[in-house]
Amino acid sequence: MSTSFQPRTWIYARYSTDQQSQKSIDDQLSECRRLCAQNGWQVTNILTDAEMTGFISTRPGYQSLVRGIEAGEVDLIVAENIDLPRPRVF
Repeated sequence: MSTSFQPRTWIYARYSTDQQSQKSIDDQLSECRRLCAQNGWQVTNILTDAEMTGFISTRPGYQSLVRGIEAGEVDLIVAENIDLPRPRVF
């Protein structure tokens, strides 16, 4: 019997300014979920940070992501980068 590896996939989304909205995160999550579904990856956690610059590492969602990585709870991270045409896998 063969067992296929199912990565524990976490999605991370954020926006940085008060001129953006929750829709920005919703759109990012939609794209990331689409990529996960397309590849058969099970999403086990979704983390977000709203109105927080990427230049600070104390963002709550980001800190949860770091703790998850350090604890070995995540195999795959999916996040959208607005500078690139599709979500990224880390």
